[in-house]
Amino acid sequence: MIFPVMNFNNSFIPASQVNFEGRKFIPAKEIKNLHMLTCPRCGGPIIEPQLPVEAYRSISRPLRIMLKKGFLDESKKRPEIWAVLNKFAEETPNSSLDKILENEEKHTILRRAIEKSIAPDADLNDAEVYKSYNYIFDKIENGIRKSSRRELRSSGVVMRKLKQFLPYLKEIEQKEPFKNQIRAKIGAFEELIYYSNKYPNKTLSEIINMPGHVKFFTSMKEGLEKDFRHKKSLYFTEIQELLKNNLDCPEEELSKFRNKLVYVFLGSDEDPGFRKYNALNLVRVFLERKHGEELYEQVEKILEKVPEANYNKYTELCHCIGETNDAKIVDSIIKPYVGSSEHLTALSSGGEDKRDNIMSMHKDCNERRSNKPYTKYIQIYPEVPNNIYKQIREVSEQVYKDRMISYVYNLYPLYVSNELRRITHGLITPNVEEYRLKAMKKSLARIRANEAKIRQISIQRDKALVEIVKGNDTPELREQAEVLSKELRETIYKQENERSVYARLRKFSMEWSPTES
Repeated sequence: MIFPVMNFNNSFIPASQVNFEGRKFIPAKEIKNLHMLTCPRCGGPIIEPQLPVEAYRSISRPLRIMLKKGFLDESKKRPEIWAVLNKFAEETPNSSLDKILENEEKHTILRRAIEKSIAPDADLNDAEVYKSYNYIFDKIENGIRKSSRRELRSSGVVMRKLKQFLPYLKEIEQKEPFKNQIRAKIGAFEELIYYSNKYPNKTLSEIINMPGHVKFFTSMKEGLEKDFRHKKSLYFTEIQELLKNNLDCPEEELSKFRNKLVYVFLGSDEDPGFRKYNALNLVRVFLERKHGEELYEQVEKILEKVPEANYNKYTELCHCIGETNDAKIVDSIIKPYVGSSEHLTALSSGGEDKRDNIMSMHKDCNERRSNKPYTKYIQIYPEVPNNIYKQIREVSEQVYKDRMISYVYNLYPLYVSNELRRITHGLITPNVEEYRLKAMKKSLARIRANEAKIRQISIQRDKALVEIVKGNDTPELREQAEVLSKELRETIYKQENERSVYARLRKFSMEWSPTES
């Protein structure tokens, strides 16, 4: 369960707008709030970040149970806050803290309780005074948020709510070029479903930490790891023997080459595609130096049989042993496939945190890509350009349907397409011309609608002002004139923005010929 953001300077933010880490969603900037976008790296569906948040909120324990068990330790140190929470729990006995604090009034009551508890006599409207207490506010807020998410309901309830994510994981498996890790995640998820049916009244952490289960998971993990090491040794020994029988090469040199190949293929880079690519380059260079190029295909076929890494479902479950936070157990499986901001030019390589440098990508795929440039990346993953084209089409469709509210995002597909062409020197050239023409038509319709609205509001406001000038000045008439003036200003501002968008849409032209299929 996620505690709402308590921003003491700004307006109320409901829990439904809060992500995994308890921060406010910035959906359009990061282009990651659209469900089932295509991941550029693996081509699998991206899980919308808010979906797991909503699932947790619906399965979190009622606040009264959490208070009874004393989970909100940080609040318990503050009597006023503890009293307010107890009052909330009495008024809404079946609601979780998130659901209660969707209400702005109750959120304000809790915020005031925190302020009163920390600084009863301080003027928190004074910026300097507020700044001096800001660290304490953050500490208490984070403490409550952490405590409130600590324990979910019984495993039977939890897994019924979270089963919806299993089909997503299986669809990702079909697309993922390196399947060991996703298969391990799916296997662990299915094990949790099995145990939740077997022990429906226990929490996930209680089930995983049962002595019999700990012993079983550990022994199975060790057995599979031993089997992996044995297979690895056989495959690489087979390569060594192949080269020994066909090349005039000292055995010591072959042994050193074998050890280097093992390191490069299994451990030199987090991304399995780059590991394999670098390993094959190593083989090619070695064979060219020894005049044994005809052996390359045989070595490549043997390497195809070696698993890219030692992942299995019991490894995943063993990572959860000792964990008392149920949400973290489920997060460890789902979170790698949730949307994250992928910077086309990595920040560490001089890229900027702006819309036209951002796409959505699985969190795990994003971490594996690291800061590798796309010009090199598409050599390893030739399907990446088509996956990118697909995501741009999907985002374009959602922008066109007004699922991204701000006028700026009408230009996102155009800008990100230009950025991709620029950084890849034309190797990735998305065709967004159809979207541009459709967006121009819709933008023009908005401009005409705004013009009609401006005329209508102006007429109504002028009538009110004429009556005021004639001496028929009443509080109601003056209030009406102020409301109409405010609405007119907002509409004019919106109209100026829309005209700017339309002008940019007209001006946009493709610098490279589109090659997208």
